[in-house]
Amino acid sequence: MCATRLFWVIVGLSLAAAVSAAETVTVDALLKQREAKTAKAKKLLNASLVKINNDTIKKLEGLLEEEGKAGRKKQVEEIKTVLAKIKRETELLSDEIDADEDADAPQKGKEKTGKEGAGKKNEITYPDGTFEWSGHKYYRFPEAMKFEDAADACQKLGGHLLSIESQEEFEYFQGIAIEKGQEFWLDLKEAPQGKWKNWSGEDAKFLKWAPKQPTPGKDGVVLNTAQHRSFAGMETRFSTEKEVICEWNEPAESPEKPRANKNDRGKPPPTAADEDDDGAEAPPPKTPLKGKAKPK
Repeated sequence: MCATRLFWVIVGLSLAAAVSAAETVTVDALLKQREAKTAKAKKLLNASLVKINNDTIKKLEGLLEEEGKAGRKKQVEEIKTVLAKIKRETELLSDEIDADEDADAPQKGKEKTGKEGAGKKNEITYPDGTFEWSGHKYYRFPEAMKFEDAADACQKLGGHLLSIESQEEFEYFQGIAIEKGQEFWLDLKEAPQGKWKNWSGEDAKFLKWAPKQPTPGKDGVVLNTAQHRSFAGMETRFSTEKEVICEWNEPAESPEKPRANKNDRGKPPPTAADEDDDGAEAPPPKTPLKGKAKPK
């Protein structure tokens, strides 16, 4: 009798353990299903928000043009502020969508986009005319662009807008701006509490403002063309068409091109016209920013 009871006790405990295990497996499966459905819903939501934002941006830009023609400056400033906020939100949503797609995409046969692949070195296709200075690569676009378009164009090439990080770099590119007589967009964005951020979202490493600068509420920052040291510097601007230089933080891959030095300040980017048939470069122009530059 005791043996029979013991048998049924053991059977009961085994059945209970089996039921418990089955419940655990079911819960795990349900949680995984929930996670997959939540991720899918989030992607659909982000895509919908991007579409809504793009529609709103298009309408606001039309309204901005109308208010600008009417000369209503206050309304123009308000619309610009709202536009900047919505565009930034859209950029973040788009980045999140791209990150989700990259995570879902198979690793084999994945198209090279300039981002670092698994176990592979960064591979970026630099445009013809790319030049090097102090270990970084740069490319000057042949056409001027508005700030947002310029930043987007550089990002599509795997780089970012020109980012000044030292006095030496400032003087070099200030020399190019003076030589060409054109202002260049810089990779600086206004942040709360009077701070300025660079392309990576970090605080700017170097700021050299021109007199009475910066002015809040503008769309971007340029490197001005002032020839005297007292007026040379960075200035805030509304988003009109300015010259564009893209930058990559990649070391040089062409050993035949030596790194520039301090004597290169003011020397414009090399072009095909700068070299003769023997491959010799034309002599560099005189270095600007040594006191007051000579008038042309």
